[in-house]
Amino acid sequence: MARLIPENLRSRSDVRNAVQDIVRLVEDHFRDDALIQYDVDADDSPLWLLLPDAGVIVLYVVDAGRRNIKSRLQEVLGRSVEVPEVVAEAERRAADVSERLSQSRHLSREVGYTVAVAMTGMRRSDVEQSGEDTAQVLGKEDLTPEGITETLYRVLGGERPRLTEREERAVRAAVDPRIVIRDSHADERSLSGIAFRSPGEDDSPDLAVLDLKQQQLAFHLGDGYRVIRGVAGSGKSLILTARARHLVEQDPSKRVLITCYNVIIAAALSAAVEDLPGVDVLNIDAYAWRVLQDSGRRASQGDDKWEQARQIARDHLRSGRASSKWTYDAVLVDEGQDFDPLMLDVAFGALRDPEGDFIVVLDGVQNIYRRFGKAWRAGGVTAQGRTTVLDVNYRNTHEILDLAYLLLLAGDANDSSGEGSIQEDEDVVYPQATSRRGPKPRVIAATSVESEVQVACDQLEEWRAGGASWGDMLVLFGDQRKYQGKLFYECQMRDIPYFCATHSRKNRKLIIGAGDVVRSASIMAAKGIEFPYVVVIGVNHLSIGPEAEDTDRRRLAYVAMTRATDNLVVTVSGTGPVGADLLSVG
Repeated sequence: MARLIPENLRSRSDVRNAVQDIVRLVEDHFRDDALIQYDVDADDSPLWLLLPDAGVIVLYVVDAGRRNIKSRLQEVLGRSVEVPEVVAEAERRAADVSERLSQSRHLSREVGYTVAVAMTGMRRSDVEQSGEDTAQVLGKEDLTPEGITETLYRVLGGERPRLTEREERAVRAAVDPRIVIRDSHADERSLSGIAFRSPGEDDSPDLAVLDLKQQQLAFHLGDGYRVIRGVAGSGKSLILTARARHLVEQDPSKRVLITCYNVIIAAALSAAVEDLPGVDVLNIDAYAWRVLQDSGRRASQGDDKWEQARQIARDHLRSGRASSKWTYDAVLVDEGQDFDPLMLDVAFGALRDPEGDFIVVLDGVQNIYRRFGKAWRAGGVTAQGRTTVLDVNYRNTHEILDLAYLLLLAGDANDSSGEGSIQEDEDVVYPQATSRRGPKPRVIAATSVESEVQVACDQLEEWRAGGASWGDMLVLFGDQRKYQGKLFYECQMRDIPYFCATHSRKNRKLIIGAGDVVRSASIMAAKGIEFPYVVVIGVNHLSIGPEAEDTDRRRLAYVAMTRATDNLVVTVSGTGPVGADLLSVG
């Protein structure tokens, strides 16, 4: 069966019956690599049919008989058109797609392309009598289970060599430019801003697009409270930024809040939507503090000041007295596993309408703080039955993902009690790797903290000598006090340009635009970012709190390791379960 965008296209109440009839026909009679796409937000949208062994059909559906054909043509095509002009008008409306296909630098051969009109209430003989050329017109006799396959191949001129994965990406980008993440040949802005590995097998694709599931979630997700559970590198943050862009481009009056717990992630998200005036990006405590100030109340300066700020912010939002400046039509929560119920209450309180868009994305493996609870609800809303799973990891090579996940499973093997088991955790999604391959990660035993820092700098210099840019390198450390100062002085001694993102709150916000320098950060602060070259030091010295269990330490090490897209080195000194497991599985 063919694939659908949106996936519920054949059953939606806001799609014309005639369109759905054709969708059912095509879905049922074509292979599962065929794609049917329809823009439900546009009243006069055509159907886009992608047949990988033939080409693209832009199909306008006119559901009318001979008596009311003129009025329906005006509704479907946007202006008064005589029947003999219908195909020409449809071609004019689809000219931008034809132009993008013909000018795409990602296509080395011509792709089959045509514009056609389905007259669902007329036979082709009726159309012929009107003077219209029926070569690109589908009549009643074509729109049958017996006729649909032959008809679509006929209007495309027959079968052609099958599109490759790269070519299909280029065709999908021409049909719907909103899905473009990164295009090395384009001048206009794309979705990238947060580094993101393209779906597909290419090591360095010059065109990256949302995969079909990501496209569905970004542009066709229903209203209300939704949860997206995804593995590291599955594009969760990208979906949120694409969703925000879609909402404000559909309705410029809308205001959207993207929030998270981590300041570094907030900086990356902000860079991705900096051109959208209707979108605010604030980490949850920065948002709560602004609502606190709006309330006119104060929080103490003690250790619990942030907790107090969240409580006051929640109560102020619930009172309905908060300024409209701090309320939104949609709220999108990134790294939701870091949120406790109070933080989620604050985020939900930012909604002007409790039935508006409230989307939480999370990765159960990265639930280091153990805050997120399945039973959370506010205002009577629940995400039950509204959860989507993303299990494909596009970020890491097969080798990196294998090592990271083996570390998690090693913890389960060493714990006979089953408590804290990764495999028993319902929030954990098992990652499916792409077929992208790379160098085997290295786990290096060092004699001391100082030795780990020296090994890390040796590796940075080796990568640099091999042609890598400093700005593509990241060093993550388990304990800032033990490692950051030593790393700074070692880099300074070797003339390695160095920027520590977790040295100060200001630095966290500057990580994206720091330039061609080696970046470093604590592992706890590194969620949501990725680099081609990563060194992880201090896995036996993780600063995670006295109550942390070994499972938490392994999860944190997994977070660190999955920041590497292509090259990973982990150093181990001292004793500890994480280091021992890594040395055994690495």
